[in-house]
Amino acid sequence: MKKILVIEDDKNIRENIRLLLQLKEYEVFEAGNAEKGIEMALNVNPDVIISDIMLPGNDGYYIKQILDEHEKIMKIPFIFLSAKSSSADVRKGMNLGADDYITKPFKSKELLEAIAIRINRFDQVRGTNKSVYKRKLSYKDKILVQSGKNPVFINISSIVYITAKREYSIIITDDERKILIRKLLKDWEQELPSSDFLRIHRSHIVNLNFIKTIFKSDHRNYQLNLKSSNSFISISQRYAVRIKKIMGI
Repeated sequence: MKKILVIEDDKNIRENIRLLLQLKEYEVFEAGNAEKGIEMALNVNPDVIISDIMLPGNDGYYIKQILDEHEKIMKIPFIFLSAKSSSADVRKGMNLGADDYITKPFKSKELLEAIAIRINRFDQVRGTNKSVYKRKLSYKDKILVQSGKNPVFINISSIVYITAKREYSIIITDDERKILIRKLLKDWEQELPSSDFLRIHRSHIVNLNFIKTIFKSDHRNYQLNLKSSNSFISISQRYAVRIKKIMGI
């Protein structure tokens, strides 16, 4: 799932963009000012950054200049949004290295097409197919996810298990938080370190480091008892054997 960072101080515009992008199955992160936008860009490492120019305090031009100082961020596609439509404003944005400049008001189709084009080009440049590119996370990583309207930091090592809920997933952490985000389980499966996380059936991924016991619940099924959350998850005999082999029990 591609990640889009939207930096816009107008709450209504920001929310409309978020809803539009979520309908197209993008994972959306939001910021209302330059400082928060820069912080989120560095932590999220999005696939596209969309920023308004006129922001409280530092403006969108400032964001672009600061992010260009960071090697891992500077090449990410950057799209300016603005009510300013003069040729001088457009030229200034493009001279800073922006990939596109969209004037307000804009049509949904215009924004979606601009995003799709930039993602495709960026994927071609980095030599990966956009449908299979996934950044592999480390067990020591900290990630920033968007839960509803709130950004939440999560240590990968604190995730006890993840359960699927249609196009959403629920992350259960070792401090008993339940965090709902719009992300498919298959995307988690590709991103999480396989040495520590295992998908045990279509609706659960578990952190192997939190498995307390495995016991037989009936003649065909087993149960996992997980530490911290004290949760019990049913698994098949095939996965029980696999987990025991991995854990040496």
